[in-house]
Amino acid sequence: MASDKLPEPVENSIQAKKLEAGRDANIQQASGHIFNIYVQPHSRPDDMGNKKEDVSDKYQSVFSSADELIVSKTGAYQTISAAIRQAKAGSRIIVRNGIYHDSVVIDKKVEIVGEGEVVIESEAVCILMQTDYAEVRNLMLRGLARKDGAECFGVDVPQGKLVLEHCDIVSNSRSGVAIHGKDTQATLHNCKIHHSKRSGVAVYDNAFASLDHCDICGNIMAGVSIREGRGQLNNCDLSKNQCGIAIVRCDPVLYECKIHHNTVAGVVASVVASPDSILVRVGVALSWNSHGRFGRLEKCDIYENADRGVWIFGGNPDLRDCNIYGNKGNGVFVWNRGGTELHSCNLYGNKGNGVCVTGFGHGLIEKCKIFDNTGEGVKIQGPNSNRLIKDCTITNNHHGVVVDWGGGGGTVENCDLRDNRNGPHSISKFCRVHLQGNTE
Repeated sequence: MASDKLPEPVENSIQAKKLEAGRDANIQQASGHIFNIYVQPHSRPDDMGNKKEDVSDKYQSVFSSADELIVSKTGAYQTISAAIRQAKAGSRIIVRNGIYHDSVVIDKKVEIVGEGEVVIESEAVCILMQTDYAEVRNLMLRGLARKDGAECFGVDVPQGKLVLEHCDIVSNSRSGVAIHGKDTQATLHNCKIHHSKRSGVAVYDNAFASLDHCDICGNIMAGVSIREGRGQLNNCDLSKNQCGIAIVRCDPVLYECKIHHNTVAGVVASVVASPDSILVRVGVALSWNSHGRFGRLEKCDIYENADRGVWIFGGNPDLRDCNIYGNKGNGVFVWNRGGTELHSCNLYGNKGNGVCVTGFGHGLIEKCKIFDNTGEGVKIQGPNSNRLIKDCTITNNHHGVVVDWGGGGGTVENCDLRDNRNGPHSISKFCRVHLQGNTE
C-alpha cells in the first residue's frame, strides 16, 4: 500500500507541522501588501472538477486619493466615525497607528485603510455596514464583552457589498463576522478571524460570502457557519474551533482548504438550528438539506479533528481529491438519509472507520484509497443504507467492507480488498450486497 506517499496521521506529524508553517508563512508574506481584489460570487471549480477557475478578479480602486481624510490620535479627525461624517462618497480614510474606541457605522461609499498597527475596540459592533459598497483594510477589530451581557458581532454586514482585507477580527460577545440578508455580499481576503465567542464567520438568510486565504481559528463554536446562505472558501485554514465549518441547507464550495485540530469547547450536544450555534466535534458538519446536493469540497485536507472528519445529516455533498486522515472518529460519517459522493479521496489513519454509512444513508465511493483505519474501511449499516463502491483500494483496515444489520446493502465492484486484518469483507445475513470483479 502506498501509505508512505501520504502524510503521517499522528498528532505531531511532520506533515501537519509543514502545513502550519506554510500557512503562517503565507499569512506573514501577505500581511505587508494591500491587494485590490474582489471575488466573484459564482466562481468555482468546474463541474467536472478538472480545473479551478481564477476566483480573484482584480480591479482598479474606485476611491480617490484626492478626497483623503486622515484619522490620528492628535489630528482633526480622532475617530473613524468623525471622518465618515465629513467624508464624501468615494473618499479614502487613512487611519494612523493607535488604539481607537469607536463603533464605526459605514453609511457612505468609502475606503478605510489602516497604517501601522491600528486597533478598533468597541463594546458595540466594531463595524456596521449601512451602504451599498465599502472596503476596509489593515485593521485589528476587537469586539469587547458588554457589562450588561448584550451581544454584538465584531463586524455586522446586513446589506451591500463589503471587502475586508488583512484584518484581524475578534468578538468576545458574539460571532466575529456576520453576513446576512438577501443580496448582501462580503469578501474576506487574507483575514484572521479568531477566538470569538460564537462562530468566526456566520453567513445566513441568503447572503453570500467569499473567503480567500483566511485563517479562522480558536472560535468557541464553528469556524465558519453557513445556514441558508451561499459561500465559497479558497485556501483557508480552519483549525482549533469546535467545528471547522457547519453547512446547513445551502450549497457552498470549498477549494484547497485545511480543516484540522477542531476540538471540544465545553459540552458538545448536537447540531442545532441557530447559525451561531453549531455544536459538534467534527471538521465539517453538513446538516439537513431538503434540496439534494449541498456543498462541494475539492482538494481539501481534513485531519486530526477530535471526532469525525466529515459528519453528514441529509443532503448529498460532493468530495473530490480530499485527504481525510488522522481523525479521532470516522473519516466520513453519513447518517439519517444523508449521502455523499467521494471521488479520488484518500481516507486513512482514522481511529474509527474510513467511511461509515447508517440510517438510510446512500451515495458513491469511487477511485478512493481507504487504508490504515482502526475500524472498517467502509461500514454500511442500518435499514436501507446503500452504497456503490467502485474502483477503490481498501486495505489494512479491520475489514475492507462491512455490511451490517437491518437490511443494508450496496454494490462493491472492481475494488482491491486485499490485506485487511480480518478479511476483505463481512456481510451479515439478510443484507443485500453485490460483489463483482474485486481482488481479494
